[in-house]
Amino acid sequence: MHSKSERISVEHRDREALGNREKKRGGMGILRSHRRGSGICLGVMLVLGSAAGEGRGHTELSLDIERISGKLRNDPDRVDLLVRRGQLFRRDGHPLASMADLNRAGRLAPDRWDIVFERAMTMVSLGRDEQADWELTRCLKMHPSLAIGYAERGKIKARSGRKAAAVADLNEAIGIKPSVDWVLLRGRLQEEAGQLDAAAMEYRDAMQRLNEPVLIRLALVRVEVARKHFEAALAWIDPALEGASIKTEWYLRRGDVLTAAGRLAEARGDLDRALKAANDALLRRETAIHLVNRAKVLSAMGQRDGAIADLRRAEAAAPHYLPARGLLNELESESGEREQSHFVLRVK
Repeated sequence: MHSKSERISVEHRDREALGNREKKRGGMGILRSHRRGSGICLGVMLVLGSAAGEGRGHTELSLDIERISGKLRNDPDRVDLLVRRGQLFRRDGHPLASMADLNRAGRLAPDRWDIVFERAMTMVSLGRDEQADWELTRCLKMHPSLAIGYAERGKIKARSGRKAAAVADLNEAIGIKPSVDWVLLRGRLQEEAGQLDAAAMEYRDAMQRLNEPVLIRLALVRVEVARKHFEAALAWIDPALEGASIKTEWYLRRGDVLTAAGRLAEARGDLDRALKAANDALLRRETAIHLVNRAKVLSAMGQRDGAIADLRRAEAAAPHYLPARGLLNELESESGEREQSHFVLRVK
């Protein structure tokens, strides 16, 4: 008798082997036309479940896979279980096993748009963007109001440099169901294309539709500075600064805008206020976030040694806090480059 862990290991291996056979055939046999069919409600739940579970750990995913595999041993043609396990295999780093499940589900239920969508996502995991684009187009013909379908196709187009087509897809997605991430991606593409007026207009619209999210406010500040509309940028910062319980970041942002506008004395005043806010926050409670915030201020003031010391303390307190590691790497790299430059000058 095999243990449960041995059985799931065998199933993983068998499904990877099946996926390899699919890959050798080029995967083209799976690109058959589908008819508009039933299963819409279940499909919506599966796609929403797909989006909701992206952050789950490998151990939990493996347990879910084992549980579903047990049910499939008793009923191997359960389409909903095949689709769900296909999602989980993809998130657990087994895209070929995922494709094998989704191929089988697609043969059993050729009218299901959610299966086509999940296959597209697995193709993205396999680096097969062209086929994923094709599948998403087919999915959207079956379900024309699927916002995430347009968004994912837009991401593929953005990766391949088709910025105008990507923006068009993101417009469709946001028109159906606005999302902060999609708005930010669309805005970035517009900014990169030099369409600053369009980006500013879309950000302003999203601020109203999405209840003024901070990330879009920051994007508006950035694009207004790029347009040299400094007063407009400050007008987006001031209400956030007034309402913030910890004001460090907003003082820093306002200082950046004032610097760009050439108002250097005012910018220096905001840096001083940012440092005071950071110190006050640390007096109340020393956390990695507050240490990183003060490090940003010290770095902006040119006090790199103090910033690095704060970041090392932040990393010691919270080793997995990525902003601390990222900024520390950046500052240490700059320090190393300066040392190298000074050495070259001394040699000369």
